[in-house]
Amino acid sequence: METSLKVVALVPAHNEAEQIADTILALQAQTRPLDRIVIVADNCTDETAQIARSLGVEVLATVENKARKAGALNQGYALVEPTLADSDTLLCIDADTLLEPEFVANALRHLGEKQLAAVGATFVARPAQGRGFSWMLSLMQQMEYEHYRGQVVRRRGRTRVLSGAATLFTLAPLRALHADRGYLYDETSIVEDFELTLALKQRGLTHLSPPDCRISTEVMPTLRKLWHQRVRWHRGTLDEVRKYGFSRLTAFDYFCQMMLSFSVLMRAIFLTASALALVYVHSYRLSWLWLGLALFIAVERAVGVRRLGPAALAASLLVVPENLYALLLECSFVRSLWLHTRNRSHIWHTT
Repeated sequence: METSLKVVALVPAHNEAEQIADTILALQAQTRPLDRIVIVADNCTDETAQIARSLGVEVLATVENKARKAGALNQGYALVEPTLADSDTLLCIDADTLLEPEFVANALRHLGEKQLAAVGATFVARPAQGRGFSWMLSLMQQMEYEHYRGQVVRRRGRTRVLSGAATLFTLAPLRALHADRGYLYDETSIVEDFELTLALKQRGLTHLSPPDCRISTEVMPTLRKLWHQRVRWHRGTLDEVRKYGFSRLTAFDYFCQMMLSFSVLMRAIFLTASALALVYVHSYRLSWLWLGLALFIAVERAVGVRRLGPAALAASLLVVPENLYALLLECSFVRSLWLHTRNRSHIWHTT
């Protein structure tokens, strides 16, 4: 990439006073300095805008935005787009995301070397405050994110979706997409990052999430917030896949949804069969073969989260915590599938 190109950051923020300073400071600490940082204060009723201005960055207050993050990003894009050349870049980042210092420099290198339309992030989860159940819920999410990060590393950065938490785009494909359909982010979508990924891929553009483009992001601190987050993610994914239809573009996404449905069905059959055996046979015979397989899987998963420390290792080896967490996530998928098949509108819950 040219060394003279601009890097502009857009940060949509709705009542993010508690963490906006850390996000801005991480942006300002990049080894490749950003040329412009715009905090898009979206219907804020707290001190988000004042804190951002005190740190010397630009603040744009949204006007009559009812489309949440997608609407905020569209208003931010309308502000900065006329000031940028096709070769310049746009960094869209969540207000609770912290970039590692080399993120922008590494992302620019990958954009130039591999001729990509965008570079997404690989992420880890920051622990939430709390004890007892809150601590365990936080740990389960950290472990989930760590497993996903490991998968991305093994796939050499290939992902289905550009992370909404942080992605660096080359402006030219965004400008062409905007000109083609009249908007950048689809304000009718509840997973605007996935929809934008599909729209770019539909036009033959490519992306990666390289292992050296690292960020950290928040976990959901309560069960209620986690449930609403995952129902939104699953429901939005199902909606977008159906909207785009089955094709080479979406074939893998259809396959992933089918495999998730199969996993849910197999777990339901296993739990039902186990319950019936206990009720009617009054015993449950364990197989050493299956116990050995379960132990192998537990060890493999423990190795995958070893970076998180002894608590994560113990939770993996115990098997039960991760399986209960997986059951929760699968239940959120079932709920999403129910809403999707009935074409019921999704109610947005702030997370």
